[in-house]
Amino acid sequence: MSFGKKDEDAESRGVFFDKSQVLLETRVFNETPLNPRKSRLLLGKVLTLLYTGEHLTRAEATDLFFATTKLFQNKDPGLRQIIYLLIKELADKADDVLMVTSSLTKDINAKPEELFASPNLLSSAAASFGFSFGSRTTSLSSASAALGAGAGPGAILGTNVCHRANALRAICRIMDPSTIPAIERFLKQAIVDRTAAVSTAALVSSYHVFPVARDLVRRWVNEVQEALTSPKVTSTSPSAYLSTGYIVQYHALGLLYLIRQADRMAVAKLVQSLARTSNVRSQWAQCMLVRFAVKCCEDESASFGGKNMVSVDGSLSAAMYEYLKSLCNNNDMVMLEAARALVSMVNSTPASLTATQVQPAVTALQQLLVSPKPALKFAALRTLHQLAQVNASLVTACNLDMEQLVSDSNRSIATFAITTLLKTGTESSVDRLMKQISSFMSEISDEFKVIIIDAIRVLAVKFPAKQAVMLSFLASVLRDEGGYEYKRSVVEAIFDLVKVLPDCLETALAHLCEFIEDCEFTKLAVRILHLLGAEGPKTRDPAKYLRYIYNRVILENSNVRAAAVTALAAFGAHVDSVRPTVRVLLTRCLDDPDDEVRDRATFNLAALDQADLRAQYLLNDTVLAVPTLQAKLAHYTAAGDFAHAVDVAAVPRIPKAELVPARRRAGSPTRGGAMNSPMLGSPAMRTMTPTLGPATPTPAAQAAAPGGASTQWLEKEPLLAPLLPTLFKSTSSVALTDRELEYHVSLVKHVFRDWLVLEIEVVNTMPEVLLENVAVSLVPDTPIDTVMKQMAVVPIASLKAHDPQRVFVAFQRAPGAVPTVSFATKLTMTVKDCDPVTHVPDSDQGYPEEFAVEDVDVTLADYMLPTTVPDFSSAWDALDEPSQVVETLQVPGIPTLAVAVAQIVDLLGMRALEGSNMVPAEKHAHTLVLGGVFLGGVPVLVRVRMVLDAGAQAVAMEVAVRAGVPEVAQVVAQALQG
Repeated sequence: MSFGKKDEDAESRGVFFDKSQVLLETRVFNETPLNPRKSRLLLGKVLTLLYTGEHLTRAEATDLFFATTKLFQNKDPGLRQIIYLLIKELADKADDVLMVTSSLTKDINAKPEELFASPNLLSSAAASFGFSFGSRTTSLSSASAALGAGAGPGAILGTNVCHRANALRAICRIMDPSTIPAIERFLKQAIVDRTAAVSTAALVSSYHVFPVARDLVRRWVNEVQEALTSPKVTSTSPSAYLSTGYIVQYHALGLLYLIRQADRMAVAKLVQSLARTSNVRSQWAQCMLVRFAVKCCEDESASFGGKNMVSVDGSLSAAMYEYLKSLCNNNDMVMLEAARALVSMVNSTPASLTATQVQPAVTALQQLLVSPKPALKFAALRTLHQLAQVNASLVTACNLDMEQLVSDSNRSIATFAITTLLKTGTESSVDRLMKQISSFMSEISDEFKVIIIDAIRVLAVKFPAKQAVMLSFLASVLRDEGGYEYKRSVVEAIFDLVKVLPDCLETALAHLCEFIEDCEFTKLAVRILHLLGAEGPKTRDPAKYLRYIYNRVILENSNVRAAAVTALAAFGAHVDSVRPTVRVLLTRCLDDPDDEVRDRATFNLAALDQADLRAQYLLNDTVLAVPTLQAKLAHYTAAGDFAHAVDVAAVPRIPKAELVPARRRAGSPTRGGAMNSPMLGSPAMRTMTPTLGPATPTPAAQAAAPGGASTQWLEKEPLLAPLLPTLFKSTSSVALTDRELEYHVSLVKHVFRDWLVLEIEVVNTMPEVLLENVAVSLVPDTPIDTVMKQMAVVPIASLKAHDPQRVFVAFQRAPGAVPTVSFATKLTMTVKDCDPVTHVPDSDQGYPEEFAVEDVDVTLADYMLPTTVPDFSSAWDALDEPSQVVETLQVPGIPTLAVAVAQIVDLLGMRALEGSNMVPAEKHAHTLVLGGVFLGGVPVLVRVRMVLDAGAQAVAMEVAVRAGVPEVAQVVAQALQG
């Protein structure tokens, strides 16, 4: 093998030029006569340099620009077009680019016979910079001859149109906001030009001009409206769409929406009028109009608080629905867009459309399923798949057509067909679907296999009676060849089935034990061993799993051996009959060459021999909340005060079952890419795989505060950063305004040992307004001077549009005080009108404004962290009985016990233990047990016995509270009384 072999494909992957050499070659622009072909090639090299990110200095760009302008005198059409491209690229890199304005203006206004007839007007302007072009005249006949044999006046006319359009695009790039009014007349004339290419160029250029000249472009509404409604075309040939103005409608509609987008009512009138008159005949414009119609429906739904969008008689949404329904019989593109729009209504608000109302969309998609175009079939399947997420019964009518696509040669289409069928199929069709899937699983890539596996586990939850068939299929594909992601998806699917369908536990464990006998992935082996240790002791014959686990100690690497030792210890701790056997097996592990394995074996042997250690370490199903502990340790080390130990008692505990999925999913990529993202978000999947969210980053600035939001903004405030070592809890963000208002305000509460800090985020959504000195006014509903005093307000100096900033309000509490209060809240600010692009105020004078938001409530839950205890009865008995407070309550207006449980958990901010938050609908008596840690690290347990009086819709409660401090128990009991 020759390592010096030339890469034959190197030149085909990209073209690279030396900048200095290319700039040196630009001297050919001074040659007489000029060689158009050579100049075109050289300009192409220059454009390649610019497109690939080559940097030109200001002087180099300016010299290149003026050298290029010499070429305007040449009659070659191809050379003229590439000159326009280069001018647009040099517009923001060179000086004095406005010198080319007269030449571009001449090209915009030139007639066919004038375009190449006389020297360009740029000659005189460039002469002042030391250039001498000379002068030549070219007749129409010579220009025609230059275009090649057979090029007559028609060719010259086409060239003229092309130059006019390109000149329009170029002149809009070189103009600045102060000079744009000088070309307003040309743009307005071009917008209504009879030639589609010129009109389109003017409309697209107006898009680019709009951000810097909004008021100017808004005056062109009449011209844009004329361009939108003027085409009267009956031909549907591809050439007609381009030559007669259909593309003009697309750009005109987009510009008209851009002009009116700030006025929701104007947009609604525009969409409604165009939908009623049917003037829009361009298929691209119709697709855009469909999207605008959906946007209008969403805005109307938001203004009504998310209520039904279509059933309101006479509403805009009702008219939009009729328009969308009428488009379901149009050409393929518009039909697909209208069907997707109707499905999106069902997806966003399930109550919006009934089955009858969405039927036109389903019928249109069913027609596209039999289209000969693969792209249309794929798009229709994807839309039906999204609809199946909301209501699978609506898609059932398409099952027969989708079954025909399972054997499609395009595996993307076949995969989507089978995953949609898995959601819409009936229980009787499961066996047939499994056979169809098995026939082509070996022919598709791992990425598509993962999508199918995810769909199968959703189907297994839907039809529990078919769990044996599903498990058998998953076990068979687990033995097939595949990569880590594919095998992991199968293993996770089996795990989820075990969690949701306990009846399949032993069958699933048997398949997993067989898999780890020949598993090449260490991570999967460790995960399976963990599941065996957690679920194996619950089976009828736990001893049969010891052989599989101990085989891993003998045959596998150190990581798997360590996991196997822990799994063996779990069997010994939970099952008395196998404890002697486990002790013997762990003793053999004491001679393992790996330190981790030996240490685990030694620790577990000691814990198995002592009942108290066994209960504390092996039978305890809770762990400290790692994000909270991590944040507390970060603040402790940052403070540098090591005289006192970390208060671990203030760290809540959570079940291990919640911690493990959180870690696993935080470190794993999304499976299946964008194709299966709707599947992962389905309600069935959410019930199968509950998670806590991603793990918290290590740095203190990013560490999650105990119980809620990040504290990184507090650390940036000099007045508040010293408080962080005493942080007890930060709540989650709560919105204080509706999303459609001009200001978006949200709240996070940070509770410290002696302080309460309110972090209020403010977002200004109005680009034309600048806010200064933004502060918050808080008025309590009851006097709080004796228990809490406002000490500082950190305002926002300047708030631009869409730039979230924060106001901080700090209160100092009296020692031991935990006040609950409601504040009437409003923002105070100075408002200044400003430029929407630069955000520079129009004047130094502003006007004061107040903006009321929702009340800010400080409740008992803000001083409480939810926690879990291994055994409620033992923990209840461990707390001193004298601290117990018992209250009897009668709470009216509660229809069910489930509602009562939810209200109590929300009020106290504690964790429901031992599954007591789940209340069967038919029950009329229930006991709720809660655990929490109060401010200062005080453990709190609550037991609520409740009885429902269904007739009176009232609940009778007996509330018993025990805490490490008697005063805390009294405070919690009083909160329930209030």
